[in-house]
Amino acid sequence: MECSDGLTIGKVLTYGVNMREDNIANCVAKKDAICTPNSKAFTDSLSASVGNDYHSLEFADWHSLYATPSSQCNESGSSHLFIQYTCVQSEETLATKYNRMCLVSATAILIAFLFTITIRYLF
Repeated sequence: MECSDGLTIGKVLTYGVNMREDNIANCVAKKDAICTPNSKAFTDSLSASVGNDYHSLEFADWHSLYATPSSQCNESGSSHLFIQYTCVQSEETLATKYNRMCLVSATAILIAFLFTITIRYLF
């Protein structure tokens, strides 16, 4: 999990195991979904990622993702773990970007105004 350009990992929105087989439905992060990773180590690692710009999730095999592993969650290596999360900016970064945007806008308005005055006096 990674956020770039000064962003940090915010809220984890959803996670699960996405099956690639046509006859198996996608599993998402619901408490009753059989394929939802629910081991304490996995959920603690997700919680620890919040506020960092980079976080690596490490697990030995797919069994370590589940409190009670089920063979339905792994189909011969074709399953993929997915995690959907947000990246957030600090208030300081937002303020800096806003100030730069205001300076650029004011400069563009001044240039347009001076151009208009110059054209008016030339003709």
